[in-house]
Amino acid sequence: MREKIMENKAEMNATEESTVTGETPVSTAADGVSETLGPETAGEGAALRKEEEIEAVTKEAPESEPGPNAIQAMEAKLAETEVALKTATDRYMRTVAELDNFKKRTARETEEFRKYANTALVQKLLPALDNMERAMDSAGSPAAGASAILEGLRMTLADILKVFGEFHVKPVEAEGKPFDPVYHMAVAHEETDAADPDTVIRVFQKGYIMHDRLIRPAMVSVAKARTVPAEQDGNSAAE
Repeated sequence: MREKIMENKAEMNATEESTVTGETPVSTAADGVSETLGPETAGEGAALRKEEEIEAVTKEAPESEPGPNAIQAMEAKLAETEVALKTATDRYMRTVAELDNFKKRTARETEEFRKYANTALVQKLLPALDNMERAMDSAGSPAAGASAILEGLRMTLADILKVFGEFHVKPVEAEGKPFDPVYHMAVAHEETDAADPDTVIRVFQKGYIMHDRLIRPAMVSVAKARTVPAEQDGNSAAE
């Protein structure tokens, strides 16, 4: 192939020399025309054809194969890439397994928390339950008096209120306070002159708050102004 390229270059040089000496070249048979060209035009055409032939031969030439060192370098790079891929895959699989275990452990702990969340409250209420049982046992005895039963109930109530205090539970202030629809539930209205209108005058059921959250509103009766009968209103106007 190299010899062919050298031959093409030699022919180009010969063509250029003939152009310089003033010889008149003839177009090749490939052109299909056998006319005589001028010295300058003929030389340029021949040189252009030679360049095209050289480019065609160069394009047809196969690429040189990589040497042994290049092959070893590519094999080493491939081996390194495979090791990195295996390491990344193992790390990914471990991460997925750890995440799955974390989800299962969290779900189990959440379920246990929901199941036993009220354990502390029940433990605190057990003494109140004991006092209630003692009061009932005393009430069943023929020798028990009303005072003993009442004392048992008072002890039970005191224990329950103590537990409520430990859990930051307190009753809603209602009686004598202005009616508040956020904390009070009006179940009745009473006409009275003893309190201002829209004032809570009776509590049927206490409400409770834990910290700043309402657990149960208080069921109350609200005062309203007395309505004057029509007859009295007419008599007052006549006077």
